[in-house]
Order: sequence, then C-alpha cells, then structure tokens
Amino acid sequence: NGLQMTDTTDGARIQNCLFKNVGMSAITIGNPDVNWDEPRNRNFNIHIENNLFRHIAYEYPTALPIYVGIVDGLKILRNTIRDTSYSAISVGWCWDPADFELGERVNIRDAKIAYNRIEKFMQLLKDGGAIYVLGGNANRDTTPERFNLMHDNFALLDEREDVYGKYGYYCDGSASNWEVSDSVVINTDGMPIFSQPHPQALSYHNTFRNIYSTTPRHVSTHVPERDVITENYCLVEEGPEALFEKY
Repeated sequence: NGLQMTDTTDGARIQNCLFKNVGMSAITIGNPDVNWDEPRNRNFNIHIENNLFRHIAYEYPTALPIYVGIVDGLKILRNTIRDTSYSAISVGWCWDPADFELGERVNIRDAKIAYNRIEKFMQLLKDGGAIYVLGGNANRDTTPERFNLMHDNFALLDEREDVYGKYGYYCDGSASNWEVSDSVVINTDGMPIFSQPHPQALSYHNTFRNIYSTTPRHVSTHVPERDVITENYCLVEEGPEALFEKY
C-alpha cells in the first residue's frame, strides 16, 4: 500500500500528494470490520483532498486507490484518479441492513465525496464502480434523513463496453441515506447509477438528482416505496471534455 492506517484513526488529513504505480491500495484507512462497539474499528474526521492517483492496484487488483472503512466524518474532495484495476473510491463495510438508530453506531455518517475526477477505472475487474459505498447507515425504518452526500463528481470509462458490472455511482448492499447529485458518468453501459435491490440487502432513502450520462439509468434507482428516487436523469451526447466543462 502507499499509505495504510489500521485500527482507529482520528483527524487524518492527506492532501496534495501523488500516488503512482502502487501495487495495492494507494490510501487505506480503517479495518475491514463493521463492529463499531470495538473502539479500534472507529474512524473520525478523515480528509482526503486534492491528490493525484495514477496506475493503482495492478499487482493486487482487488485493492483500491482510496479505501475508508467505518467512519464518522469524512471528506473525499478534489482528487483525480486515473487508471485503476478496480473501483476508484470505496467507503463503508458490511452488506447487512443496519438495525441501530442514528447516533448509536456508525457505518458511514456525515460523509461528503465531491469534486473528484475519475477516469479509466475498472480496467481489470467487474462488480465495482467509480465511487462504491457499502452497508446500512441507520435503522431504515426510523431514519429517512439523507446525511451522506456524493456530488459534483465526474466518472469516465475510457471505452463503452456492452457489459454489466462496471458501474458509476454504486450504492451496494443496504447502502442507504445518500444524496447523489450533480454528477457526470460516461460509458458505463447498464448501470451508471445503482441502488441495491437485493431482497436481503435493500437500499433505502437514496436520491439521485441531476445526473448527466451517456447511457440510460438502471431501474433500481427509482423505487418510491423504499424512498429511492431519481430526479432529472439526463441522457447527453457531448464528449468528455465538453461534459466536464458544462456540468
């Protein structure tokens, strides 16, 4: 790994760095564990801002440029990620629904992932995305608030492929309470945006708003009975640079 922080991390700020030709993850913070009751698993106030990532995780292709485990307070802002074997950004852990109230425990809370430019992701593997978030964030029946934000991101696959599994903005198992907005996603055929519809790990309380894409959205992103809503999904035809400047 380029930079690895295991066990609890509070107040880390990683900014203005270059990560290039890293065999595993460029940045990994936290443990692959969802047990908030164990203090060593808790991470707080993480800032990953204004970094450049190039050619990441080709020796160990399931690794990621940016991985953050369970976290309360997160900002991943203004990073450029180019050429990665798998997903570009991954946050959260566990596929199961959350049964805790907001504030009792944490998977992902008070997160902002914004102003990131991501290109040539998912070059070797499938079932991932430009930005991948995982796991329930509060009791889905009592916490309808959207308290995690993903906005103003730009995701470009270098070539359009007629294959599922290379997603744009990907809310996987039980990933709930997200607002995803004002973002561009290009060449992700099938699932440019996705909200998990699996009956054992349903997502709730997600909004996708003002998404500009070259391919149609997936049906999982508008399910009002689960408060999963898509508003203003726009099919566009301009090239990547024009879309980046326009939106």
